[in-house]
Amino acid sequence: MEHEEPADGALGAHLNAVQEAYFDFAHLAQRIESRVPQHPRAA
Repeated sequence: MEHEEPADGALGAHLNAVQEAYFDFAHLAQRIESRVPQHPRAA
């Protein structure tokens, strides 16, 4: 997680934390999806 400066304010810090969480979750979902076998009908 990036360290925020006091000038960033609470809203800026929250926005950055939310964006980082979103990208972390998306990356995790992609890793999980790549390990799950595809169903023949889904292809």
